[in-house]
Amino acid sequence: MRELFSVSAVRSIFFAQFISVAGDKMFAIALAWWVVRREDLSNPELMLGLLLATSTLPIALSGTFVGLFIDRFNRRSCMMVADVGRLLLMAGLGLLLYYDSLTMPILFMLCIPLFALEPLFDSAVSASLASISKNPLMLAQLVALESAMPHVGYVVGAMAGWLALAVWNVEGAVWFNACTFLVSLTSVAMLPALSPPAADPNKQEPRGRYSFLKEFPTATRLLIIISIVNFFIAPVFLYLPLLVRDVLNGNGSQLGLLEMAFASGNLLLFGYFFLMPTEFFRSRWLMFFLAASSAGLLWMLGNTETLWTMFAILVGWGMLVAFVSYLVISSFQRTIPDEFKGRFFALLTSFCTLSFPLSFTCFGLLTSRFSLQELIFSNAACALLVSFCFLMVPDEGSREIVN
Repeated sequence: MRELFSVSAVRSIFFAQFISVAGDKMFAIALAWWVVRREDLSNPELMLGLLLATSTLPIALSGTFVGLFIDRFNRRSCMMVADVGRLLLMAGLGLLLYYDSLTMPILFMLCIPLFALEPLFDSAVSASLASISKNPLMLAQLVALESAMPHVGYVVGAMAGWLALAVWNVEGAVWFNACTFLVSLTSVAMLPALSPPAADPNKQEPRGRYSFLKEFPTATRLLIIISIVNFFIAPVFLYLPLLVRDVLNGNGSQLGLLEMAFASGNLLLFGYFFLMPTEFFRSRWLMFFLAASSAGLLWMLGNTETLWTMFAILVGWGMLVAFVSYLVISSFQRTIPDEFKGRFFALLTSFCTLSFPLSFTCFGLLTSRFSLQELIFSNAACALLVSFCFLMVPDEGSREIVN
């Protein structure tokens, strides 16, 4: 661990990621509660689903384009452009709230460019991990740290959102998030150039922007499966505000607590693999078991009516989801060459994120026709069926990691 954090690039890049994610989570919780509590909306559940879809669809659409820039230009500059753009947009949103001029159409318009810049930052981080790692063990730690850092930010952001809703208001959360982008920008500016690897003159570049995927059929198949899995993970973030309002008869503080539970489960799992980095090469049965078990916990979530039982279920569910994510991302980092990592991880972001607006829209519409419990049970059954797809992914083979 000491060797890992002795690298200044590691400290800078992950501090920037942490601080911006914490602000984003605080902002998201406050915004979701603001929408469901608005009395002038005839269907706040549908509006929340559409807002979440609008917030994620730009990420999916921009991911296929930003990967090309990340593989061609300075990856530090890509991160800085993303931070500057998000800082300006968040400040504009804060001003609109201050002057009480924010409307739903304006909010939708601001969310589109705000979230479209997110894959530029995140994919540049993912593409840089191999270049700043010194050995396979450090790369395994960086994968765990990269996967954990958003959830560390989620825990802190959820706690901050809980306090903000109890003490401040949505405007305070927005300005806090704007400040996090400024801090992130300052931290990213301290990174080295992080230029993409030079092209090998003796190696022919695959024709087409993403033709290289034909050379990695196993990774491509896994990419598609994990995108489908995300479709059935996403609705939980739509269910939670409704569970708090309709089942618990609670408030925004309890919503923040449940959001923190899921993030805590992720954090515990990734923290373990950060301290005990491990490579899994024969993992298809393990991924199947983890995905099937997470479907079981989702069914339990729809069958409980107490806050702390929900909290415990979400912690366990978060750990299972994180374990699958660790297995998938580790495989991608090992099998995809550095010269294609920007495009591949941008495509991963795009595919996984595209499932979110589709899921939010689909389940948001279904909330007006089916009970919340029926939706959760159906969601769990579909997630169980999808878990069998992992058995179609060939294992990489086995080898030991050297400490």
